[in-house]
Amino acid sequence: MASLVRLAVLSLLLLFALPALAVNPVSGKTSWAIVLCKFKDIPAEPFTVKDAEIFFTEAGKGQGMMFDFWRDMSFGKVDLTGSKVFGWFDLPLTFDEFNKLGGEPPAGRDEKLELCRKAAKGVKLDDFYGTVVVWNDDRGEFWGTTKRVALTPSSLVPAAAGHEMGHGYGMNHSMGWPRIVYGDPWDTMSFARVHTFMGSGGKSGPGLNASYRALLEWLDPRRIVDVTPGPLRAVRLDSVSFEAGTDMHMARIRLTPDEHLDVELRTQDGWDAGIPEPVVLVHRVGLGHVTLLERNAGGSYDLQPGERYYDAAYDVQVRVRSIDFGNAKADIEIGPTGPTVRASLHPQPNGTGWNTTDVEVRLEANHPVPRYTAPEITFDIEGADFALPSTQSAFTILLPLRTEGISAVNFAAVDKDGNLGDEGRIEIAIDKTPPLSHATLVPTSAGFQARIVATDATSGVREIRYNLGGLGPDQVVAGSAATVLLNPSGWSTLLYWAVDQAGNVEYPYHQLTVSPHLEVTPSAVSLTAPVGAWGTPGIVTLRNSGVSAMNIVSVMTDSYYFRVIPGSTCVGRLGGGQACDLRVEFFAPAAFAYDATLYIRTDDIHQLDHTVALHGEGKVPGLTFNPSPVVFANVTIGTVGGSYARATIGNSSGAPVVISNLYTGTGTFLIFGDTCGPKPYTLASGASCYVDMLFMPGVVGPHSGSLQVASNVPSGPQSVPLQGMATGTPTLTAVPNPVAFGMVPVGQSGIQQLKIRNTGTMLAFVDGFTIAGANPAMFRIIKSMCQNGVPPTTIEPGQACEFVIAYLPTASATHQAVLRANLSMGVAPFDVPMSGMAR
Repeated sequence: MASLVRLAVLSLLLLFALPALAVNPVSGKTSWAIVLCKFKDIPAEPFTVKDAEIFFTEAGKGQGMMFDFWRDMSFGKVDLTGSKVFGWFDLPLTFDEFNKLGGEPPAGRDEKLELCRKAAKGVKLDDFYGTVVVWNDDRGEFWGTTKRVALTPSSLVPAAAGHEMGHGYGMNHSMGWPRIVYGDPWDTMSFARVHTFMGSGGKSGPGLNASYRALLEWLDPRRIVDVTPGPLRAVRLDSVSFEAGTDMHMARIRLTPDEHLDVELRTQDGWDAGIPEPVVLVHRVGLGHVTLLERNAGGSYDLQPGERYYDAAYDVQVRVRSIDFGNAKADIEIGPTGPTVRASLHPQPNGTGWNTTDVEVRLEANHPVPRYTAPEITFDIEGADFALPSTQSAFTILLPLRTEGISAVNFAAVDKDGNLGDEGRIEIAIDKTPPLSHATLVPTSAGFQARIVATDATSGVREIRYNLGGLGPDQVVAGSAATVLLNPSGWSTLLYWAVDQAGNVEYPYHQLTVSPHLEVTPSAVSLTAPVGAWGTPGIVTLRNSGVSAMNIVSVMTDSYYFRVIPGSTCVGRLGGGQACDLRVEFFAPAAFAYDATLYIRTDDIHQLDHTVALHGEGKVPGLTFNPSPVVFANVTIGTVGGSYARATIGNSSGAPVVISNLYTGTGTFLIFGDTCGPKPYTLASGASCYVDMLFMPGVVGPHSGSLQVASNVPSGPQSVPLQGMATGTPTLTAVPNPVAFGMVPVGQSGIQQLKIRNTGTMLAFVDGFTIAGANPAMFRIIKSMCQNGVPPTTIEPGQACEFVIAYLPTASATHQAVLRANLSMGVAPFDVPMSGMAR
């Protein structure tokens, strides 16, 4: 297939070289001979004879090939029945030899075609209407002239083959205004750039324009209306894309005996299925060209409802009133040209089409043919300055527009004879308000980004401008957003503003300052210290409440009695939002008050120095104890556990006390926990800690001790008295128990021995032993001996007393009594039952 580039070159040559073709009517049977030829060095047969028959002859009827195309274009007046395919035939030349015939292409076309015709020996080609030769390689040219057509394998599609066979039927290339070959996208005779669709045979369409079909006498003359320029005339058109219908297929406007305009309607039917939309077209026929597609008043080729074509030289216009898509009909009006209206703006918009002030729209009417009566100008305003339709009889109308936004003035004029001119439209864009911008600060690893965003509700933002530090030229960033990198340390001042599409400049400018700001808290610090020692440090916080970083250059005091603890000087970089604590100590040489100043220097030129007032007082350390003494609850000897008590150690001296040790010095009072550690432990002034202790006595009775507190109190270790009472329960047992004397004669005696033992945990305090009970006179203690002496005595736990008891009955009877140990300290007596029988 010849390339599109080659076609474009050919179109330019044809524009200046081709004479106007006289298109003669064609009808009846037009049988074509299709001859297939092979180059000597290219034996390939890219398609079969049967394939070619389907494409060219009645064998392809109903399949969207050439037989159908020419039947449909001629509305049945042309018949390809009888067309035949011959081949394949061998050419005597290689392709390169063949290509050089007659010189450089496109020269030598007739020789080349005749070479193929001669190769078809025995075929009576002159018996056919015309000849189509098809080469077997796409490097061969495809072209057409009257009854002579050459094609290539890839050009065997309805769009390309129909175009070249159109030349075979005598048609030249159709053109578009101003005389552009291949310039009619709605006509197959402009094949290089037409509206096609994919049919069963490949790329297909469009059909022929009505002008060519009329010249070939394929249109019914009864459906062609002839119009002479004059009064307004209404015409209804049927689509020429198919034959059906009863209205006009074409309106012909006679301009001169040799020139006329043809008006047709094309719809997306049949071979026109590829056109974008239904359309009314105007072609000019005559004066050195066959068909020339004319542009409408708006500068485009296709006429849509409300649009018109006019020729001022002949005072004629074609206006499309409506297109009925469903029924494929169009209503048009043909008549004299109407007045035109020129719209202008005062002042003129800027380069982007916007005005920044009120605008005056000037509508000025004139007429292609001089007429002196003022026309009626009708206008309405859409958009921001909305106005309903209005009509005024005047040559000039002034319309003031003041509302911001987009407005559109629609306008048209009609003369006294009712001839309507073009409908016009002009848009007016007014923006009197500058844009608004704001910036947000975003920290990054490299510093800070100022992200500037601007808005403008009317024309939109054109650019953002900024200046950093007031130095150098302004920077310009196109669009509504900009990012500016600011220094991570010190002061940065950014001035920024926006400009909208209309040219409005935001003012006053915005200022964004990024800086450090040191806050020192507290502004005064009061400290105490034990005389002769450093006290508890106070905290001074340095906080950079600004955005960018700063440097702490130095920190110092003006007194030897105050110091900043090494390692907490905060010297160095302090980022935005960061804080650092200084620890300041006071040394008390004596029990007096001292004052000094803490100096902090930074690299911020706006606030170099900061001070903190320091006040210190020397204190003599001292401790308080609560309770004092510490009295424990009584503990019963032998029970599990002991008695618990807590001693609170307080510091109200005003100076810290350092506790180095806590102890009791005895096993009776034990420390089992405290909050005064770890040792050494500094007990700040006003603070307290506590010691938990247990009282665990080993013997019954009162106990005492002390809690010793070793510290830096000048008077030495402090002590807290400790007191506790240990109690117990004596438990006496007797063996035997009871004591039985048995039978003893009256007047005689019976003797028994008895032991009383203390098996309890407490001393048994015995006031004495006695005989009590029913018959105490019949019994007598002969002997009693305790391990620790004669009663009254005590019986220690584990010890015993031995007794000898006599039974001395004086009368016959059974006698009973008890040996009673009378115990002191509120303990109940202990009784041992005794019995005897006398006769």
